[in-house]
Amino acid sequence: YFKMAADLGNKLAMYQYSALLLNKCVPCASMKEAAFYAKKSADLGDVNSMLNYAHILVKGEGVDVNYKEAAKYYKMSADLGNVNAMAFYGLLLTKHKEINNNEKEATKYLKKAADLGNVYAMVQYAYNVFDGIGVKQDKKESARYYKMAADKGNPDSMYYYGTMLQTGDIIEKNEKEAIKYFKKAASLGFTKAYPRLIKMLLHGDGVPPNYEEAYRYYLEYSKTGDPNSMNVYMKLFCNDNINKFFESETAKYYKQEADKKNVKGILNYANILFIGKG
Repeated sequence: YFKMAADLGNKLAMYQYSALLLNKCVPCASMKEAAFYAKKSADLGDVNSMLNYAHILVKGEGVDVNYKEAAKYYKMSADLGNVNAMAFYGLLLTKHKEINNNEKEATKYLKKAADLGNVYAMVQYAYNVFDGIGVKQDKKESARYYKMAADKGNPDSMYYYGTMLQTGDIIEKNEKEAIKYFKKAASLGFTKAYPRLIKMLLHGDGVPPNYEEAYRYYLEYSKTGDPNSMNVYMKLFCNDNINKFFESETAKYYKQEADKKNVKGILNYANILFIGKG
């Protein structure tokens, strides 16, 4: 019935039918047909169809990839007030400078979207204003937008804002607050946060030293598969007191794994017993 209404010229039906095709809610859905109806609806002025058709052009679903044409439809939708379109338009111009090489326009639309609550736009605008891309460099403004994105749950921004708090080079130094943001970023899988967090916990930056918590975060970090985790071990756990604690806790951990019949745990615990550490 959506198709029937669409074929009778109803732009909303065209949008809905195209969306169903794109989401594969129709048996034997055709991406070419989805693109056809999305474009038709967009050209009749449907804001959401403009956004969808731009996505289609970026991904090459049913049509050839065409970033320049995608930018045109993103801008059409953005200029009619679609916040997501503002963000995607700014991001597309930033990533694909061959479209019109207009960093100023890209950053302008990113700021508009950011100020209207789009998290991805906040992150990219923070990056642009930090480096002075398309706008006058303003690192304090960058910090403000990283915080906005961080407080909306973006882990990258949690890390970058936390770093600014930790160093105090751009905004007022607040190591206790920095640790909070590093912990949030780590809990969301942002591995870069772990080395800074572990170091601060070990050295008592912003909080009393806490070897046990640092060790727990190191274990989490080592399980992420990041090859840098061994470098962190070598750099941070070299103090005698820290090393003794770490060795003891490591021995406990590997024994627990060995008792669970984990082969790696058995081998590692055997090595610890052989060399007599921990």
